[in-house]
Amino acid sequence: MNRLALVLSAAAVLLTGGCGGSPLSSPTTAASEPVPSAAPPTAALATVAAGTVTVTQEGKAPPNTLWYLRIEDTTAKPLLEQAYPGQPISVTRALPPGVYRVIVWHRPCTGDCPTTGEDGLGPLGQVCGAKLDLTSGAKLQATAQIKTDGGCAIKVAV
Repeated sequence: MNRLALVLSAAAVLLTGGCGGSPLSSPTTAASEPVPSAAPPTAALATVAAGTVTVTQEGKAPPNTLWYLRIEDTTAKPLLEQAYPGQPISVTRALPPGVYRVIVWHRPCTGDCPTTGEDGLGPLGQVCGAKLDLTSGAKLQATAQIKTDGGCAIKVAV
């Protein structure tokens, strides 16, 4: 498991009860390549209606920061992980009923943020997360509230 995944998993465990705090000061050099979305098993969805999770961004990201989103199960297995270079966070995913975590974080960039790879990215910045309890057929809305100073919070609404 790469270092970024370990850091995010540890952060997720700490953040399921809330979020915020100071940015981490130690750099991370783990790759941040997107993890392909895993499609839920069709057999499971055939017997139980999937729910829908939508994650959007509120607020404008500070200049020269690259924001990431991850949706994972309770074992920290990523179901979706992607970067949002120069665009707001916005995704909708159908998932089987269960408990999930949504996590957002940023890394500062020197100059323009890269669209791929690690060149020009600084250490892990603010990390925020929230627990999602998705029931059959439910539509959950999670909003990544981004502050101009790089702080963040996750607000979840049914």
